[in-house]
Amino acid sequence: MKGIPPPPLDGQLRTPLAVDVDILTILEIVEVDDVISLQLEVRMTWVDRRLTMTDLHEDFNVNIITSEVRERIWMPQVTRKLEHME
Repeated sequence: MKGIPPPPLDGQLRTPLAVDVDILTILEIVEVDDVISLQLEVRMTWVDRRLTMTDLHEDFNVNIITSEVRERIWMPQVTRKLEHME
């Protein structure tokens, strides 16, 4: 399951993947060079019907997935370094 994306939801061609980006800090702005440095937080959410969770708590912060299980779950590939955009 690790290397195989989840199947699409009914009527869709691909699995929807929502991406939320929060700007945490503006680190630097260099106007003459048109450069801005930011610290970001990126969250991605999707539905994978292959997974079944049991004994979930209402407080989602209490629901923890072990590292062994996490290693077996498909996760989208993420490029962490974004250096330059025009």
